[in-house]
Amino acid sequence: MMTTGKAWEFGKFENNIFTKDPAWISATENLQKILEVLNWLFSQADTGKHN
Repeated sequence: MMTTGKAWEFGKFENNIFTKDPAWISATENLQKILEVLNWLFSQADTGKHN
């Protein structure tokens, strides 16, 4: 996850390989989408720490 504050970009790190999603999300145009992605991301992290 990377942000300039206005634009957000996401990717994943798996098996020592980082894959960047080519899409970016504008915080000024689609804040709800960013909040949904962050909510999903944190729920995945919370689930992972219990395994």
